Amino acid sequence: MSSFPFFNNRKEQKQAGFTMLEMIVVVAIVLIMSGIVIGYVPSFKDRSSLDLVAQEIAINVRSAQAFASSGRTGAGAVERKFESGVVPSYGVRFEAGYEMITLFADLDGNSEYTNDDERVEDYKLEGITLSNIESIKSNNTDNVSHINVIYKRPSLEAKFYKDQIEDEDGQGFDSVKITITGARNGKSKIIKIHNNGQISVGS
Repeated sequence: MSSFPFFNNRKEQKQAGFTMLEMIVVVAIVLIMSGIVIGYVPSFKDRSSLDLVAQEIAINVRSAQAFASSGRTGAGAVERKFESGVVPSYGVRFEAGYEMITLFADLDGNSEYTNDDERVEDYKLEGITLSNIESIKSNNTDNVSHINVIYKRPSLEAKFYKDQIEDEDGQGFDSVKITITGARNGKSKIIKIHNNGQISVGS
C-alpha cells in the first residue's frame, strides 16, 4: 500500500475524466446527428404534405358525389337553381399544371366548370402541382390537359368529361389517374378515380 494516498486519489480522478480529444469526438458526433435530423425534417414535411393533399383531393371528389346524392342547395346561383326545381349535378375540375382544383355545381348542364356562379369551393394545393392527368379505357391511356369528374342524379357513378365530351364513341372512360407532384422534392402521388365511384390513393 502506498504511503502517499493523496497522490493516488489524484491519479484516479484524472483517469475518470474526459480528455480533450474525447470531447471533440463527442461534439462532432452530436453535430453530425443534428445535421442529419435537420436535413431530414423538410423531406418528411414534404412527404406528409403530399399525402395530405392526395387525401384532400379524394375527399373533394367524395364531396361532389355526396352533394349530388343529397341535392345540396348551396348558395347564390346554386340555390336559385335548386329553387327552380332543378337539382344540379356536381363535379370536380382538374387541370394539368395548376395548383388548384375546383368543386362546382354544373348549373348549365354542360359538364364543365363554366364560371364563378358554379363554384362551390376552390382547394389550393400549396406548392404541389397537378403534374399529369390520364384517362383510361380498356387499358388504353391518354394524357389530357383537363378533366371534369361529374356525378349526376339519379345515377351517382362517376362520369369523366374532357372538353365537354365524355369520349370519342360515347362509351365512357373506365377511370382517371391524377398525378400530383411536390415542387420542392419532385415526389409524386397518384389519385385514381374509377367510374364505379371507387377512389384510391397510391404512389
